[in-house]
Amino acid sequence: MPPLFSLLMEMIQDCGFVEFPYLGNYLSWRGWRDKKPIRCRLDRALGNADWHDLFPDTVTEYMPMIASDHAPLVATLGAKQPRGRRGFMFDRRWVGKEGLMDAISAGWLREQNRGSTSFADKIVNCRREISRWRKQQAPYGRDLIKDLKRQLEVAQANDTTGPEVISDLNSRLREACKDEEIH
Repeated sequence: MPPLFSLLMEMIQDCGFVEFPYLGNYLSWRGWRDKKPIRCRLDRALGNADWHDLFPDTVTEYMPMIASDHAPLVATLGAKQPRGRRGFMFDRRWVGKEGLMDAISAGWLREQNRGSTSFADKIVNCRREISRWRKQQAPYGRDLIKDLKRQLEVAQANDTTGPEVISDLNSRLREACKDEEIH
């Protein structure tokens, strides 16, 4: 164990701090020395025994490094609650995309042969067809951001990935986030 690390761990213990459980890649810093990547764990979340007693389900999550050489840390107090299924919402960015109008037409005309032509049924059918159409589209918005974050995390963890690739992924991720923010 490096002497600085031992000194740090001793200081943490002397102060009565305890580290929180964590999720994600704990190597929270990435730098370059002699054109070779270096990764290490510089960032931690700590609390004393009283804190751990008050908030026993606290978890620290190491987020992806985006436009920085440090990974942000997010401490969550209490266990994460699973989210329920979200209702359908039409996204105005779909307007003008190939296949949308076909999906709406298919939904509107569905069930017409069986005699079920109520307006509410037609709307439900359109929603289903739009949802099917959407799943076949290339990712964008949150899906694209999630995919780019995953690609960036993989690239940052791979020592053979050059800085230009990471820079390109960061740039694409910033643009996707900007688009999502405008939405």
